[in-house]
Amino acid sequence: MDVDKKASTPKFLPQHRGLSSVSLLRLWPWGSAALILALIIWVVAPILFFVLALTAGVGLVCLIPIKIARLIEARRGSPAPDES
Repeated sequence: MDVDKKASTPKFLPQHRGLSSVSLLRLWPWGSAALILALIIWVVAPILFFVLALTAGVGLVCLIPIKIARLIEARRGSPAPDES
């Protein structure tokens, strides 16, 4: 068998330039993981946005009675509670 000294593959096998099947098999799990991660983000992102918007809305609803109570306290002249 005639083997080239520079390359480890025999001369009768074709020399590949670019990606070989072995490197594609090594890249396959990474590509699959990226695709699955993108799908999970696509599914979960709208739910997370809804939860964040709901949290902000509830926070604003809670802020309104607190501000009204502080205004009533200020008009009555009673001291504000310590915020320590």
